[in-house]
Amino acid sequence: MFKRYTEYRETQQLRKDHLAKQKMRYALIALLIMVPLFAVLAVVEASAPAEPVKTAPAVSPANQQETREIEEFAYIVTKPLDELTSEDIDLMGKHSKDPCYEKNALLPREQMIVAITKCKGAS
Repeated sequence: MFKRYTEYRETQQLRKDHLAKQKMRYALIALLIMVPLFAVLAVVEASAPAEPVKTAPAVSPANQQETREIEEFAYIVTKPLDELTSEDIDLMGKHSKDPCYEKNALLPREQMIVAITKCKGAS
């Protein structure tokens, strides 16, 4: 009886050892696959060119002033009539002869700003 018990315990211990070795083998195989994979990824990432940084174009003070005038004109043109002041009317009169302002005056404010800016940039 004692011999059977001893054999049973030895068999159990052999099974545990076999499972432990098998788990170690699987872990080693996974490690051997993952390390080169990560190394290849690191090399590819390092050799890939970085996305160039886009710098904002330098805006001259004259362009800033012109943009400010365009925005102000767009605000005034879209303002209700009863809120217009004499300064607003003077500014509209100043730009009334300009074809860029004249042909885009009926657009919504944001579209008007873009259209007049493009028109002024093209001419």
